[in-house]
Amino acid sequence: RKEEALADFDQAVRLAPNDGKVYAFRGDLLFRMARYDQAMADYDRAIGLDGRAAAPYVGRGTIFMIRKDYDKARSSYDRAIELDPKQAPAFLGRGIVFAAQGEHDKALAEFDRSLAINPRFSDALAYRGLSLLVKSRVAEATADFDRALEANPNNPMATLGRGLSMLASGQPDRAIVALDRVISAGQPTAAILTARGNAHFLKSNVDLAMADFERALNLSPTYAPALTGRGRVWHKKGDDDKAMADFDKSISLDDRNIESRLARADIQVARRNQDAALDDLHRIENLKPRDLFEVFAQTAAKAKIKQLENDSCRSGGQRDARCL
Repeated sequence: RKEEALADFDQAVRLAPNDGKVYAFRGDLLFRMARYDQAMADYDRAIGLDGRAAAPYVGRGTIFMIRKDYDKARSSYDRAIELDPKQAPAFLGRGIVFAAQGEHDKALAEFDRSLAINPRFSDALAYRGLSLLVKSRVAEATADFDRALEANPNNPMATLGRGLSMLASGQPDRAIVALDRVISAGQPTAAILTARGNAHFLKSNVDLAMADFERALNLSPTYAPALTGRGRVWHKKGDDDKAMADFDKSISLDDRNIESRLARADIQVARRNQDAALDDLHRIENLKPRDLFEVFAQTAAKAKIKQLENDSCRSGGQRDARCL
């Protein structure tokens, strides 16, 4: 059906080649088809024809965000808001940019602005819930996920968030049940499969966890959290070479990946590569966590740094102020 709709928009463009709205609408469809280069070209054409239209700037911002070009994404959302201060998706997008950079207080303020415009905006509720999880405000986060699913029962981020909130509150069984429903309904995403894999891992069901991480990577081979999860399973199975390969790849895709760095540091310690382990741990110490699990990982990293430095002092390997 999307191809049929695209053919209709192509015809509309031929009939109205100077109508910016037609290009913007076709850009939205191309975006939903994950044809981002073509969508960006249509948004640019729409802006060229009508520079006062806010919606194409939102579309551009979201593509820049997918590409992790956060400065350009923020600039596009800023321009959309200048043109239309009631553009709820622009505030949402700006909040997601802040969250991706670990600035969750700023993200929450943007999500609140979006919801002040549209209180039933399902995506804004879902993303606000994810940032609330990072702040350890689990009950408020769960309420937002529930409201998001009331507004849109098929919202994948809200479903993911509810599963994550159950994991965060130590309920992997309930998380698995919730995520099973979504996956059985034919809505699996790499993120949802990875979340269920993590729940299985917490239950020590390593084979089920591995199956979910593999499915996630089949859907999205460069999804860093799935590589992190699979690396943990390899480590649990005693194959640290494969584990390190997954952690290395995950970090190459996402240099801010706190959980992969922590897991890699554990293996380096076991291999007596203390300096390499401390490099990863100090990097974690200076990053801003993007989700609740990264908060937990950062706390663990700080404890490991102290332990490694104390061990080094006791063995006579340090001669600086930390050993005094």
